[in-house]
Amino acid sequence: MLGWVFALGRYVARLGLRYDESRVTLNLLERNYVELLQPLDYQQGAPVGFLWVHKAMIDWVSFSEWGLRLPTLIAGLLIPCLIWDA
Repeated sequence: MLGWVFALGRYVARLGLRYDESRVTLNLLERNYVELLQPLDYQQGAPVGFLWVHKAMIDWVSFSEWGLRLPTLIAGLLIPCLIWDA
């Protein structure tokens, strides 16, 4: 529960993109889905699923920090529910 509070707090605070995040974002803006299968520019790397989900967020929702961070927030909130061993 405390982890959810921190995750939501960071999301709402809209902390700026860090250097490496901005470089991955440039790749997302400059490439289509097929081009994301190739090695990324700016000495960056990320799993294809991660790139495609974030590319979809840019295409469908918007290009904003909130849109870029939304998939990570959702995953962070769902993981504790999925691994809870009660």
